[in-house]
Amino acid sequence: MKLIKTLKDEYINANMQRFIAQDETVEEVESFFLTPLTQEETNLPMNVYLRCIKNFNGEPPFLRFQNDRNSRFNTNWVKIYLNGRVDNYENKAIPFLDVEMHSLLAWIELNKEVISKHYYQEYSSCDICKNLKNI
Repeated sequence: MKLIKTLKDEYINANMQRFIAQDETVEEVESFFLTPLTQEETNLPMNVYLRCIKNFNGEPPFLRFQNDRNSRFNTNWVKIYLNGRVDNYENKAIPFLDVEMHSLLAWIELNKEVISKHYYQEYSSCDICKNLKNI
């Protein structure tokens, strides 16, 4: 398997490049497949983005979290799986403290079933907002 170094590489590796139009960036396409949740909505120290389309290579459910404390909407994302494994595919410096990352993991554990249903498109973005719990 080819090592993933960028979001574009991830799309190629997952056989999802057909979703990228010539006039779009990978980040624009990815943001279409994500349900954004703010810090106010989750009580987490970062914004999280729940993916609502599964990869075609059988990758397990994951979400992305915003790896930036200053900008509300950007594409500085890091991937985290529901088992807590972080995939920092672009080797970004993660500015969050251990206690903040533990709160993200606790939130994922609390909402694992709901996030998984959203990932596999059993729940809509509206459904997920109704069923998510805060820590």
